[in-house]
Amino acid sequence: MKLKEIKKAVDCGREVFWDNKGYRVVKDNIGQYLIKHEAGNCIGLTHTDGRILNGKEEEFFMETKYDRLADEINWENWEHDGKRSGKGETEKYFQISEVLYCRLDWLKEQIETGTVDEDEALDTIRMAQDMISGIKDSQLKKIQ
Repeated sequence: MKLKEIKKAVDCGREVFWDNKGYRVVKDNIGQYLIKHEAGNCIGLTHTDGRILNGKEEEFFMETKYDRLADEINWENWEHDGKRSGKGETEKYFQISEVLYCRLDWLKEQIETGTVDEDEALDTIRMAQDMISGIKDSQLKKIQ
């Protein structure tokens, strides 16, 4: 990943790693980008010139949305409409997350460029809320 891509990803809340998942790229409270080890040690993302990475571009990576979802959700115990779903339903939830991610990314881009169509933006927000609500309701049924 290039420096600009790393910074943008971190600013958007994405997890960026260097070399392995033990080294996470973070932005501190004064705006510095750091490579932080899970034990707490850290180094600047770049040399003091602010341009040369402390690591090779190909050593920086992000988890895919799919990796993150698979880690966060116990698919074996997922319930949907009162029925337990196994791995056969996994693709369905990945598709939902992909739609949500793409639509919200589109909306963010529209807001940033100042080209927001208010009706379309509201439709996107409602769609995302409905999809998230359906997933949340499914999870609440599982807990009860």
